[in-house]
Amino acid sequence: MDKAKAAVASLEAPQVVEMAALNNPPEGVRLVLEPIMLLCGNKKDWKTAQQTMKKTAPFLKQLKEFDVSSVKESLIQKIRKDYLSKSDFVPANVARQSVPAGAMCTWVVALSAYQLVYKRIVPKKAKLAEVSKAASEAKAILDEKLAGVRAAQDKVDKLNA
Repeated sequence: MDKAKAAVASLEAPQVVEMAALNNPPEGVRLVLEPIMLLCGNKKDWKTAQQTMKKTAPFLKQLKEFDVSSVKESLIQKIRKDYLSKSDFVPANVARQSVPAGAMCTWVVALSAYQLVYKRIVPKKAKLAEVSKAASEAKAILDEKLAGVRAAQDKVDKLNA
């Protein structure tokens, strides 16, 4: 996720405005903006991307504060299949056409990678919480039983004294 945040942090408003001004952007720019528009809940066409990027501050804020955990699995699978699987969807290649688009490409790739890790970690965290709760309950029962044994041992000690 740090990689995604760093990529977005490198974006500057004038660069985004410049990209938005392109009437006929290079293919790499289109290729990167389509999944970004889908992730942001927009249509994936260039006109929508332009309108979204023209509102630069809200657009950059949305990318910086994006919650990957809220992305539906079906959407991320579609993005992996339709975009990340393409040989052209490589940050370095896209950056040759547009530096900010290259940073956005890095953002999409990093989000996808983070989502895969997140998907594995969340169930494990839930299982850990469940097991920890069961262990705490078992320890409480054990402590109660040990207190009873100590009390019984004290009584036996008093009788033997």
